[in-house]
Amino acid sequence: MKTAAKVFLIIGMVLGALGIFPIIFGALALKRLEDPTTTKEDNLVWSILAMVFCSILGGLFMLLSYDEEHKPVVEAKVVEEPKEE
Repeated sequence: MKTAAKVFLIIGMVLGALGIFPIIFGALALKRLEDPTTTKEDNLVWSILAMVFCSILGGLFMLLSYDEEHKPVVEAKVVEEPKEE
């Protein structure tokens, strides 16, 4: 899903090359797509900006790829068995 988002964002940037906004927002969205510290709110903002200025499909795939990549990790508790002496 992340690869599809990258492809459609780049296509949107190339097709919208006459305007400056698709290039700027597309590049910033691609940077946020690869950043592991991006929060859900940041991803939402950049996905919407990418949909408006760059590519609707690219922004949609970017929005959907966050939930796929950032699934919550459940910590397992380690239970120690009593040592026999």
